[in-house]
Amino acid sequence: MISTIIAPMMLILIIILITVGKINRLMAGFIGAIILSFFLLYIDKVDITTVVGFIIGVDNSNLHTVLFIFGMMIIITVCKKSGVFIYIAFRLVQFSKGNSRYILVILCGFTFVFSSISMNILCIFLIIPLTITICKILKINPLPFILSEGMVVNTGGLLFVISSIPNILISHSINWTFPEYFLDVGFFSIFLFFISVIFLIKYNEDKLETPEINYIKRLLDYDPWMFVESKSNFYKSLVMLIITIISVIIIPLFSIISIDILSLTGGIITILIILNKEFESVWKDLDLELIFYLFCILFISEAIEFTGILNFVSYGIDYITGGNIISITLVLLWLSGILSSVIHNAPITKIFIPIVNNISTLRDQRTLFSAVSIGTTLGENLSTMGDNLVLILLVRSYGYELKFSTFMKLGIKLTMINLISSSIFLVMKVQVQFFFIGIIILIGIVFLLYFYPSIINLIQTKLNFLNKRKT
Repeated sequence: MISTIIAPMMLILIIILITVGKINRLMAGFIGAIILSFFLLYIDKVDITTVVGFIIGVDNSNLHTVLFIFGMMIIITVCKKSGVFIYIAFRLVQFSKGNSRYILVILCGFTFVFSSISMNILCIFLIIPLTITICKILKINPLPFILSEGMVVNTGGLLFVISSIPNILISHSINWTFPEYFLDVGFFSIFLFFISVIFLIKYNEDKLETPEINYIKRLLDYDPWMFVESKSNFYKSLVMLIITIISVIIIPLFSIISIDILSLTGGIITILIILNKEFESVWKDLDLELIFYLFCILFISEAIEFTGILNFVSYGIDYITGGNIISITLVLLWLSGILSSVIHNAPITKIFIPIVNNISTLRDQRTLFSAVSIGTTLGENLSTMGDNLVLILLVRSYGYELKFSTFMKLGIKLTMINLISSSIFLVMKVQVQFFFIGIIILIGIVFLLYFYPSIINLIQTKLNFLNKRKT
């Protein structure tokens, strides 16, 4: 079957075209899907019903995923237009009283929470202009704050089962419920956020500027309601967001209603009770390109699974690790993390789902998928591809020079810390007897990050002293 070669080639070609910026993601995905369809239908003679089935996925998993994202996208877009998020963020920053450290923590916290209920790209488009506005009022450099936000936006993607595309794809594959996911992965993302903020505070210690008193007063005098056009729409959209999220958490526990139906219903109701005739303005703000791109990329991922090539990958991982569950878990974590740094995490997750299903038992399944969820979500910060590229270009459009090397330098350091911490966490899940040792190591990482600058300065002082004695 020639499609065994063509399918992965199409995926690689799409990623290359998007990366070099020669063509937008939708066009690249569409062209790849069309070419692959030709080989499947006319060269390999695959039944047309089977090929069409790749669009919606096995058990309609692709359709469920995209519908859920679309529903949440509507609600988040309406909340954004109603000023919900910018009001909350601005009010939180005013609590900082102009303290740069507090502002860093508050903005990172807001980014973490907001990215857990929305797409990363939407979070970036909201938080970056807000950060720049606040820093202009205070007359301080926004880049340390923006870099920090860029680092924690992916960490927020681990908080809930609905927080990222990888999580949604996996949940539809193995019926990962909201509480199960939070106990498996979500609560640990709070720890990752905690150590990330500690590292970012220390990393930016000499980069954070102290604003003048008169500028702080100006910030405190700002009325956040100035960002809100209609208080009525503000409260309605906020209530609908809360109701939808609670519904997604609770209703599937005792009902067969899927989260995509709940999400889509919430989106439709939000538009009906808030916007009425303003639907066209919301429609223009929706990232419909992402929706169609996902269909294309998931179609190709389904085709790759159909060809059977992933079975060889499964056997390879099983052979290299000797079937040891700890080794398999760590390989999946780091391999998915590295691949997600150069390839969008949606196709990587879609490819890893059948691989994990092939090598896992029911007992190990959720642990292995936890590794894939963490790896694909955190791995994006290892490079400036995807959403990180959008962040850098957006910052530049505001007149600030954010270098790729600057982002990479911070991203690699923090991602390695998070992946090492995650490795320890996953080993603790597999080997209960390692639990207390793992806790000690994780606490040690926290202390090391907190006192890292002091330790480095102490070592540097000692080395300088020894060098002087030698001379």
